Amino acid sequence: MIICNNGDDVLEFEALEDEDVEEDEGLPLQGERTRAGGAVTGRGVEVEWQVPAAVSAFGDLLEETSGVDTNVCYQCRKCVSGCPVAYAMDYTPVQLLHAVRLGLKDLVLGSATIWLCASCETCVTRCPQNVDIVKAMDSLRVMALRSGVKSAVPEVAGFYRSSLQNIRLFGRMYELGLIAQLKLSTRQFAKDLDLGAQMMKKGKLKLLPEFASLGAARRVVSRASKLEGK
Repeated sequence: MIICNNGDDVLEFEALEDEDVEEDEGLPLQGERTRAGGAVTGRGVEVEWQVPAAVSAFGDLLEETSGVDTNVCYQCRKCVSGCPVAYAMDYTPVQLLHAVRLGLKDLVLGSATIWLCASCETCVTRCPQNVDIVKAMDSLRVMALRSGVKSAVPEVAGFYRSSLQNIRLFGRMYELGLIAQLKLSTRQFAKDLDLGAQMMKKGKLKLLPEFASLGAARRVVSRASKLEGK
């Protein structure tokens, strides 16, 4: 008998004895499962499970919006060991996936992790269960903004908004305009001044913007806004 207690509910799992399980290649790998309760059969163990509806609702919502099923994650931590920014996160990606399964919506949407994810897809490449954590993080950021949750890392949220505004105005990224808009939103006017001066000196930042496919860019942004229901 395996018992998991998440604070409000107690989940009980019945494990079979080794002699009760046949060595059969037809058995699915451990970690595969059926939806809406039932049995999971792995190599050497079979468990019965039932996730309370209130607990699984947040996970179901994330799966509906992103297509990512967090329940297939078996917490192997391969994503964490390869993540280049895990050291700066308040919760590791694997901890966040588990929090989603436990229905801890406020913790997940209020975390810095969803904003610090660099979308480098290292975690996706390393995941043996093909859990697309990058898609999950994207959807969680959208959920946080729509829910009015204040970003734990406002600089990142400001960067996203400034980048999108740049593309709307110029059809491409105008770096100096992006920096100016970001400084205004974060009020960090003196930060990275030396770096900016060096980039200007080397011609990496242009004073005037260049326009490129402005109509096409605005059509793309408009279509994305419609798909998002804005």
